[in-house]
Amino acid sequence: MQKDLLNSASDKKHIIFDFDKTLFWLDLEWDYFFDDIEMHMKELDANLFDSYMRNDISWGDMQNMYVHQFGSSISNKISNNSSIVEKRLLKRIVPNDELLNFIRQLDGDITLSVWSSNSRSIIEDTLIEYGLIHRFKTIASRTDVTMLKPFVDGFNLIYDGQSDRSSYLMVGDSDADCRAAAAAGIDFHAVTMSIFR
Repeated sequence: MQKDLLNSASDKKHIIFDFDKTLFWLDLEWDYFFDDIEMHMKELDANLFDSYMRNDISWGDMQNMYVHQFGSSISNKISNNSSIVEKRLLKRIVPNDELLNFIRQLDGDITLSVWSSNSRSIIEDTLIEYGLIHRFKTIASRTDVTMLKPFVDGFNLIYDGQSDRSSYLMVGDSDADCRAAAAAGIDFHAVTMSIFR
């Protein structure tokens, strides 16, 4: 993985990382993630919530659809829920050692950011625990955006407004990461943690 990523990143000045299943794996009890707000979400649109429960739509797409239909109030509820339940349902954090070693070896002139649908608190706490918080200039988290990937709300918080977008690279594991990079007009590099290979 490191060699491929080094090739992809060779001419980049800005590298943006997804968090869960990219930098770390958050082993969470996802089945219970929406328990605290499920009733409210079903009152708004039971069919939409049921589509998610049947795996017809992804976790992120469901949240985006709710926000699109019902606005920032549901976005705030989901964000607050994420901050609370991510910590409560967390069983363990597994680092992607290959990627963390890559980051530790990077030139300090390369700007690093996180763009994630996880809450700011779990991202910051984990980066502090692993001694990496100082390496990241910007964290665009669930807490900071209204719409999740593939919408570019997170990228807009990271983008400096001046650099050529060809100097940016998104590193992630999911289709949403890939689609978000395409929507932002930046290159994408897919990674798979060794635990999932």
